[in-house]
Amino acid sequence: MVPIALRCNIDIGKIYYSIMIRIDKVIPGTIPRNSTIPEELGRIQFLLTDKTGTLTKNDMVFKKLAMEHSQFDTNSFDVL
Repeated sequence: MVPIALRCNIDIGKIYYSIMIRIDKVIPGTIPRNSTIPEELGRIQFLLTDKTGTLTKNDMVFKKLAMEHSQFDTNSFDVL
C-alpha cells in the first residue's frame, strides 16, 4: 500500500509543479507539455546566453536548443 501511495503523491506533485510553471507570472507564455518538465529542468547542466542584447534591450531571442539526442533551432522548432 505504501509504494502505491508514494507513487501517487509523486505524480500529483509533478502535475502541481507543471501547473505552477504554467501560471507563473514571471515567465508568461510558458507551456509545460507533460508532467516531467520539473525533472527535466533539474537536469540542465549548461545554459549559454549572450547578455549583450538582453542587458541593453531587455530582450532574449531563442536561437538554438541542443539536447542529448536532438537539436532544435528557429527553423525546426514548432512554437504554438
